[in-house]
Amino acid sequence: MNEYERFELYHFYYHLLNTVQEGLDYVLESFHCLELNEAEKVFSDIMRAFYHIDSSNVLILDKTAEEDPQLTLQIRRFDEVINELDHLEFMYFQPLTYETYLKDRLAPAFISWREGIQTRLQPYILH
Repeated sequence: MNEYERFELYHFYYHLLNTVQEGLDYVLESFHCLELNEAEKVFSDIMRAFYHIDSSNVLILDKTAEEDPQLTLQIRRFDEVINELDHLEFMYFQPLTYETYLKDRLAPAFISWREGIQTRLQPYILH
C-alpha cells in the first residue's frame, strides 16, 4: 500500500466512524421522537458498518503494526465494542432494556473507542 492509498483508507475510515456516531445518535433519539421512524434501518446500517470497520482493522493492522504500536493498540480495542454486541440479540425484543443497553453500554463503548482511534489517525490524515 503506497502513501496515498494509506491516506485514503485512513481518511474514509475516520469519516465512517463519524457516520456511525451520527447513526447511533439518530437511533437513541428515535426512542423519544416518534418522527424518527428509520431507526431499525439505521441500526442495521450500523451493524454493517461495524463489519466493514472490523475488516478494515485487519488491513490497517497488517500495514501499521510495527510502525505505530499505539494505533495498533487502539484498533484492537474495537473488540470491546464487538463484545458489547453479544448482549444485543436478547435485548432487541425488550424495548426499554434495548434503549438502556444502547444508551449505557454500546454507544459509550463505541464513543470511547472512536475518540481514541481518531486521535491516533489524525496525524496521518491532517498532513
